[in-house]
Amino acid sequence: NSVGLALEEMLINALKYTPDGGRIDCYTHQANGYAVLSVMNHVAEAGRIPRDFERLVIEPFIRLHPPVEGMEQVERFGLGLGLSVVNHIANKHGGMFLIQEVRDHMDGASRQRILAELFLPLADK
Repeated sequence: NSVGLALEEMLINALKYTPDGGRIDCYTHQANGYAVLSVMNHVAEAGRIPRDFERLVIEPFIRLHPPVEGMEQVERFGLGLGLSVVNHIANKHGGMFLIQEVRDHMDGASRQRILAELFLPLADK
């Protein structure tokens, strides 16, 4: 249940800051003993995360940007708690959560996007 909640929060965060006509992509893969759940979204200038603030946005009660109107019906956590909940869930499962701004070249055009990744350790066989 908690992993589903973490993924839901990652998607809600992407929805909040993806501009009209933008795209949200979800990926999964395995890397170095981790299952990796990734959400990458287009981002408007107003939703960017400067490199110096990447670790700060997962702290409780921290918001870089004002609340997005119309999302209060969907958000389970307000007050800047959503990404800190994702980070807490990752840590409780022995994993990690990273969010950063990246340059995407997949569509042939270079764009800024936000990449949120949840790393969860795979069970040893």
